[in-house]
Amino acid sequence: LSNLTVDANGQSQGTYGGYDGITIADNAHLNLNTVTLSNSGQKGLSVSGNSEAHLRDTTVSGNGDGSDWSDAINVSQNSQISLRNSTIASPKGNGLHLSYWSKADVSNSSIVSADPGDGSRPYAISLWRSRLSLNHDSNENSNTITLTAPGHAIWAGGESEVSVNQALTLSTTVVSQINIEEGSALYLNDPRSAYTVGKVLAEVESEVRVRENARVTLTEVHLSKGSQLRLEGSTPTWDVTTITCWNQTTTSGQSIARPN
Repeated sequence: LSNLTVDANGQSQGTYGGYDGITIADNAHLNLNTVTLSNSGQKGLSVSGNSEAHLRDTTVSGNGDGSDWSDAINVSQNSQISLRNSTIASPKGNGLHLSYWSKADVSNSSIVSADPGDGSRPYAISLWRSRLSLNHDSNENSNTITLTAPGHAIWAGGESEVSVNQALTLSTTVVSQINIEEGSALYLNDPRSAYTVGKVLAEVESEVRVRENARVTLTEVHLSKGSQLRLEGSTPTWDVTTITCWNQTTTSGQSIARPN
């Protein structure tokens, strides 16, 4: 689909309420180029059942009716999505939600979750048993990935993986901008330019690995319940200001591996 606007789709209340702007499932493929999905009854886009969606120069905004929780984009059940030069905005719900062995590749895009004012604090990106790559696009002169949310910019659980290969701009209401837990991993790789992350929280056997050329400043890293921080390189470009290890039990499983 190209040069198209899908507006107010699924706002009428059927038997099960409103409907998503676009839904694909069961090995389906979708390409959106310069498309706007706006004011959908529920999610702006739903991808499930081993399906793929590729968005370029596309906007997804205004999903849901404003009263019930509704993610802007939901990707589940071994499905994939890529976002290029796109804008995702959710009035009440996560911007991008991945679950059950799904994958996302994001470059030069903005994902914003608004504060619904009810204390729910949605995330810009949430993952459960899934993988997220935040990448540099060599075909673009400008590469900016902006994540804004009242909750965490990124939350990952259930042995998920997050790879950061591009500088990020993060804005959150909560202190922890990135939260990984339940055996998940955060890899901070070469982003080509410097950036700062306010606070990273790793819980329950999770790992934060900072590569030698990461060019990142981590203002705070908190480790708990067997989580690890691994700092690589003999001449690193990273900076970690504060590290806190804590545990609710008498057994300390935290570890910090420093470069030789």
